[in-house]
Amino acid sequence: MAEWYCLVNKEKYGPVSETELQQWISDGRLGPEDYIVQPGMTEWVKIASVPQFMALTAQGHAAASGAQPDGMNAPVAAGVQGQYEPHRGATVLTLGIIGVVCCCILVCGIIATVMGSRDLKKMNAGVMDPEGRGNTQAGFILGIIGTVIGSLVILYYMVVFVLTLGMHSQMM
Repeated sequence: MAEWYCLVNKEKYGPVSETELQQWISDGRLGPEDYIVQPGMTEWVKIASVPQFMALTAQGHAAASGAQPDGMNAPVAAGVQGQYEPHRGATVLTLGIIGVVCCCILVCGIIATVMGSRDLKKMNAGVMDPEGRGNTQAGFILGIIGTVIGSLVILYYMVVFVLTLGMHSQMM
């Protein structure tokens, strides 16, 4: 029997046999608006658009394949193999906030920018859990802002130091 993977409330399940998937639909655990995929398919599709499941779904004839849900535009092969990597949205956001609030801690802003950039690329590739996208984007942006502000603060102190040193040497 064919193996299927399903997406319910942003959680992936599978592999699941066709018989088990039919039972889940009959039990109401899966509805016509939930998405499924099979190895070899190029995208996730609504259950109601798959011929062998149309009769089981209450609104099978009315549901269309429609657009992909957010975060599911990536190739299927990346997510089918197992669960997503856990997102680090809270960490990136925390580092970004520290980078902005404590401008002198330039390292936090840089780390938030690098981690945020890498994590967003992984989310777009379908490797990392897309649920943390909002926090990751916010932390990434705050990391950039913190890095710019921290760099300007350092530059300011360097100019003040050079000017003070120049004034001090003229007085002697």
